[in-house]
Amino acid sequence: MRPRRLFPCAVAIAFGLAAANPALADRTTGELRIRERGVDTGAMYIEGAYQYVTVRRTRDQRVVHRRRSANVLSDRLRLSPGYYRVDSWTRVCAGTCETLGSPGYRCRGFFRVRAGRYVRATIHSGVGIRCRITNP
Repeated sequence: MRPRRLFPCAVAIAFGLAAANPALADRTTGELRIRERGVDTGAMYIEGAYQYVTVRRTRDQRVVHRRRSANVLSDRLRLSPGYYRVDSWTRVCAGTCETLGSPGYRCRGFFRVRAGRYVRATIHSGVGIRCRITNP
């Protein structure tokens, strides 16, 4: 009799683990993977710079993600299926990074997120050049 009582508990635990694991979760969302690749231009920012990224839904322009990074950008976003716009730009530190220059070297890319799949957005940025966003 004891094994019969354990079986429903084991099934409940297995379903609980599957729900907690994003890879096994329902397939109603997709994933947008954002990463930055540096382009070597032979130059460097003396005081430093920040790279920004914003992700918006194209149908209503709602911002779903915003990030600033002094290092390499890398994000994985779980999003509802649909079309999204990824914008990126650089702000150079003026003296110290407490004061930033105006946004420059902008780029934009459009991506379709599908349920149960992922799409990559790679931001290619370098010193003194406009960035570009690709889907390799």
